[in-house]
Amino acid sequence: MNKNFWKDKKVLITGHTGFKGTWLVLLLKELGSTIIGISNKNHANNIFYNSLNISRSIKSYYCDLKNINRIKDIIEIEKPEIIFHLAAQSIVSKSYISPIETYETNVLGTLKLLYNLEKFEFVKSIIIATSDKCYKNLNKKSGYIEEDPIGGSDLYSSSKAAKELLVESFKESFLKNNTNRKKGIATVRSGNVLGGGDWSEDRLIPDIYRSIIEKKPLIIRDPKGVRPWQFVLDPLFGYVTLAEKLYKNPKSFSGPWNFGPKKNNSKNVKWIIDQLLSFKYFSSLKKNLRYQKVFFKETRYLLLNAAKSNKYLNWEPIYDCKDIISHLAAWFENFIKKKNTTNFCLKTVKDYIELRRK
Repeated sequence: MNKNFWKDKKVLITGHTGFKGTWLVLLLKELGSTIIGISNKNHANNIFYNSLNISRSIKSYYCDLKNINRIKDIIEIEKPEIIFHLAAQSIVSKSYISPIETYETNVLGTLKLLYNLEKFEFVKSIIIATSDKCYKNLNKKSGYIEEDPIGGSDLYSSSKAAKELLVESFKESFLKNNTNRKKGIATVRSGNVLGGGDWSEDRLIPDIYRSIIEKKPLIIRDPKGVRPWQFVLDPLFGYVTLAEKLYKNPKSFSGPWNFGPKKNNSKNVKWIIDQLLSFKYFSSLKKNLRYQKVFFKETRYLLLNAAKSNKYLNWEPIYDCKDIISHLAAWFENFIKKKNTTNFCLKTVKDYIELRRK
């Protein structure tokens, strides 16, 4: 990654107040970028962002991404060169309760954003985040590659697959003409991202945090479920690396990209819980563990193969699962003791970038 490339670069992030969006803001701020954010103001996932003292250094717009005229106005005013589209309905269980909202946000919201971006030549690089769940459920233990069929046996997964199809068809339909030949667009698929600050519903680590704080039972859906666990900055670093490559060479780097962990980082849910139990502030979990089947179906094995990113972007994850567990324990201890969360997160980003430089 070329830090000089990112200095003062105008970057728009949708969903910038969400969990991954907040960490991406911190990463790009460290690289010296000028950041514009678009998010829903009252979203439940904004807790982490609101706890950090970073909002004054970012230009934020709070509106619905489906408001096509408002989004057009923002883009026209700010003139960002690089777009990271992270805004999404990202909870599997919610897609059963609110299927229309899930599709409107994940698919229609993306279409409206792309429709606006296509008009402006100053936009050079577009990164669209989807999910590892966009792949057709084959329980493939060797790991999914970008050429594998996409699909989805639940509405959340199919909305992510539909998003992938939308991006590809939009690229073929509108971004191959002479006016937009220098505009690159890529989709990014990452695994189960872990890191301090995630307070989302129906996710393992946030549920663990709430169980401890509220002294309530921790409901575990599938202790044997294997997931591609990742430290949040690993895939985000991949997104940023890809965005830079895409900016410079849109033809070669457009398309889908996996950012998954090394194979030995694919652990089951029980392993994650057992590791956390060895830390002081997580010891109370043991007596509050409950196992309960849920009404929705999830894939037992969900692994990503990131060989393409490794070969063409020189990217690979640098945190293993034990590193991730240590980070989660340290972040939670910092939170419980009411220490400065902003300083903790900024130091995490700086330390991470230094590790990348070695």
